[in-house]
Amino acid sequence: MFERIRAILVTALLVPGVACGSSPPTSAPTLRDPSLPTTAAGTSTTSGALDAVTGAPPTTVTPTPAERRLEIEALTKPLWLGWYAAVAAGDVDALGSTVARTRVHADGVAAIATAGLDFTKQPRMEDYAFSVIDVLRDDADCIVVALREDPTSFLADGVAAERIGVFWLRDERWYLATSWTIDAPEFAWGDDCSLMVRDYA
Repeated sequence: MFERIRAILVTALLVPGVACGSSPPTSAPTLRDPSLPTTAAGTSTTSGALDAVTGAPPTTVTPTPAERRLEIEALTKPLWLGWYAAVAAGDVDALGSTVARTRVHADGVAAIATAGLDFTKQPRMEDYAFSVIDVLRDDADCIVVALREDPTSFLADGVAAERIGVFWLRDERWYLATSWTIDAPEFAWGDDCSLMVRDYA
């Protein structure tokens, strides 16, 4: 009897996929190519190529409105801060690298020339309170947002305020274009997105 039990146990150990209280898998597991990126939803995505495992087209994950707002906030905060940083450094060239040649650019040049702003220290991202409240327009080459900014950590006469900011895309690079009061009518900032000729430094 003991020999029979031992034979059964040895057989169980030698047969793959068989264990006490379990049954062999009915199909082979699906493996994911480790070289493919994984999206937040856990699906593989490729760029213009079929999925290496399933042969299906790549999966595109569209961000939610809240996620898109955070993306735009991360994009626009350095541009808005760039205006302050260039003025504080007295660097017109740096101003032109983040601000299109509009009245916002002209205001920066004037502030540099007159030293009209009282900076207590160099503006830095970690000191700058900036948030996008709402995305008013999200085109391929023009973004308009309602934002809240507070430069008081580095600007003595700074004031926390809500504004409307317009941003233009040129050669795969975004620029701060214009700034409006938060109560500006839509036709005002909407026209900024409609300009066919845009000037850059």
